[in-house]
Amino acid sequence: MNISNFYNIVKQIALNTKTVESFHNTDPYTVWNSLNIVYPSFNCNINFIRRVGNFNIVNLSLYYGAKLKNDSSNLFEIQSDGFNVIINVINHLKENFEIENAEDIQIFPFFQQFADILAGCYCDVNIFVPVEDTCENFDKE
Repeated sequence: MNISNFYNIVKQIALNTKTVESFHNTDPYTVWNSLNIVYPSFNCNINFIRRVGNFNIVNLSLYYGAKLKNDSSNLFEIQSDGFNVIINVINHLKENFEIENAEDIQIFPFFQQFADILAGCYCDVNIFVPVEDTCENFDKE
């Protein structure tokens, strides 16, 4: 499995989704506590990969975050956008991969201080990626 190619697929989907202005494939706590983040931001982080038969099960955390106004008046708008963005990304991933319980995914809204005060949504999802034959012999010549 080529992790870089997998992230590129998710990145392309996310950046072609309404309201998403930046993509990151690392821990959102690290990214959102750094400077110069372009919001709204989408994060995809692989938590683990489990090999089962002819599939790699990739456990992902998907996060959407945007900056709150000083009066927090856009809290529910951001959380609604986050829900819609995550659903859109999952729907497009279903075109390429099988997703475990795709019709029963829990999406959690949040409101939290990072470098900026953000709101958004996150979820964990299992993606089934067919095993590639290129992994069979990884020995040096």
